[in-house]
Amino acid sequence: MRGPALAFLLLSSCAQTIASVPAPSNQSTVLDVVRLALDYDAAGIPADSLYLANATVVRDGAEHDSGRRFAAVRDGGQIRISNMTGDVNGPFAWAYVTYRWMSADGAFIETARASIVLAQSGGEWKIKHAHSSLMLPWQRDQ
Repeated sequence: MRGPALAFLLLSSCAQTIASVPAPSNQSTVLDVVRLALDYDAAGIPADSLYLANATVVRDGAEHDSGRRFAAVRDGGQIRISNMTGDVNGPFAWAYVTYRWMSADGAFIETARASIVLAQSGGEWKIKHAHSSLMLPWQRDQ
C-alpha cells in the first residue's frame, strides 16, 4: 500500500507544478517564449516544443542537448527574471535576460544571464540558440 500512495503523492505534486506553468500558444511573443523556456527549465518540464530541432544550447561554456538548459537552474527552485529585452528583425529575433535562481529553502541564490536567438517556424517563435552563464559577483550590480 505504501508504494501506490507514494506514487500518487509524487504524481500529484508533479501535476501541480506542471499546471502552474502556462502552455505555449501559437501567438506567443518572443519574450513570452523566453519566459516559458526559463519557467519550464526551473520546473523540470521538458521544453522541446519551444526549441528548433537543430537548436544549440550552451550553458556555462559547454554545449548541452539534454537536462537543464540554463545556467544556475537546479531541481527544487524557482526563477525570477530581473531584466529582459528583445527585438525582432524579419524572421529572426533576439532576447537578452538576467535572472536569479533561488533554491526552495532560499539558502542558495545564483544570478545568471542568457542571450537567445529565435527564428520563426510554422508561424511560431522557436529558440534557435541559447547561451547562458553565471554572473561573477562583481558583475551582479551592473
